[in-house]
Amino acid sequence: MKKILIIGIICCFGLHTIAQNSLEILNNERSFGNNLITNKEIVGSEYIFTERIEQTYLETKSNRITIQLRGFLLGGPYLKNNGQVVLYDLNNKKTIWNKSINYQYYSIEQNGKYIFKTGMNKTYCLDFENGENLWKARNSIAFINPDLNIGIGYIPFINYYISDNSFEGIDLKTGETIWKRKINHDYGLNDIFMLNDSVAMVVSSGLHSVNLKNGLGWDYEAKTGVPYLQVKKTEIKSNVIIDSLDIYFASKEKISRLDINGKLIWSTPLPENLTSTSNIILLDSTLYMINSGSSQCGYAILKQGKPFLAAFDIKNGEKLFLKTVDDKSGKIIGSVIRNDELVLLYKDKIAKCSVKDGSLILERTFDTGKYGELEGFINYNIFNKFDSAYKSLALTDTINNYVYTKKRSIVAIDKNLEILKQYDIDQLYKFYLKYNKLRFLANKDNTIVINKDNKIVAKIDIPDKAKRIGSKLYFVREKSIIEIDLNEITQVETKPE
Repeated sequence: MKKILIIGIICCFGLHTIAQNSLEILNNERSFGNNLITNKEIVGSEYIFTERIEQTYLETKSNRITIQLRGFLLGGPYLKNNGQVVLYDLNNKKTIWNKSINYQYYSIEQNGKYIFKTGMNKTYCLDFENGENLWKARNSIAFINPDLNIGIGYIPFINYYISDNSFEGIDLKTGETIWKRKINHDYGLNDIFMLNDSVAMVVSSGLHSVNLKNGLGWDYEAKTGVPYLQVKKTEIKSNVIIDSLDIYFASKEKISRLDINGKLIWSTPLPENLTSTSNIILLDSTLYMINSGSSQCGYAILKQGKPFLAAFDIKNGEKLFLKTVDDKSGKIIGSVIRNDELVLLYKDKIAKCSVKDGSLILERTFDTGKYGELEGFINYNIFNKFDSAYKSLALTDTINNYVYTKKRSIVAIDKNLEILKQYDIDQLYKFYLKYNKLRFLANKDNTIVINKDNKIVAKIDIPDKAKRIGSKLYFVREKSIIEIDLNEITQVETKPE
């Protein structure tokens, strides 16, 4: 009787069931918005799963989506330990495979067609076609290059103080180790990115080039953390700047310039008692360093050293100035160079300093009770409505600083560091997608589509997390995946960018 009732409800709502490998998926077509040019509804497909969707990954070449399902215990608020991983074919509207997973012990990561199930310092590579284990590695996969079919594996930590510094090159087709190399990561693996088609840069207790085919490369050792109680403070380093054929990097004890082959051009000592997480900016012949006054311990941000500004001549590393700044407001959370002035952002104040000598030009504290704590500068993707057109706030006004606050607002701050205007974030739009000559701007769970003249041509009920594959748009909403044909919005006049 229950089964008949369920079928009856499904029929009433115009849904039909897609059953593959004992997984039930409901498919429904409905309106998600309106094309304001043609006055027609924008119709999309909704795929409804049995449980909450934890994460998704779109594999663009095959147009398949990997879905992690994880529901709540007895309706919430606690998540179940057990769930499912599903590979779904968006072209043919069918499940390729689905597998059970215990999220207490394993997590799923994906890059291209490579799906990894990782837990307890071991990784299983799942077959993209059937979900079965292809191979097992006794480490975590930190990075892969799908073009070379090679990954980098390592064991994060044996315990809080001891790490196995072995890195391995892994053949992603077989799981076999093709090379081994020792790279220090006592203070964590910070980043890996490609320098060229075959060589990666590993940022871990310094900089290390790694030829993915044989593991060979150069090492530049640097201290990027400190012991702290029973664990470690990490991220005592800067970003990496690669300019032409040179590399710039700051660690706890030094700031340096290397050539692309790892040869040291110059290195200038830093005050270790002050240095913390920092940001370096290259401008003309000067390398600027903004030291935040904080470090990281797990997910926690802790006080470390003291905020300071420094500048170095890129030719020889000569220190042009190094000036500490008032840290009563805590760490520096943002910085930008504008008109020969360095603008610094704290949680409760903003300051301007000279790029010539680091001297303080002006600072202003703000009423955090009224405006909320300051969080960061906005970029060019925040739009506002000006009359009937929608334009970027930052591009429309390049004189003022625009800053996020914790009270869900954006404040405009003039050259005298006075607040000119306050915007409610809920009234603004985030630019997240460009398709042909159209731009997609989201406000909460609603999107407006504007043309090259910044005029609205469509309205859709989708958030800014939507992703495009070809001419289709996909997004996740609780238990559903929605697919919308972008040609429903406007006629395609040119090839997609």
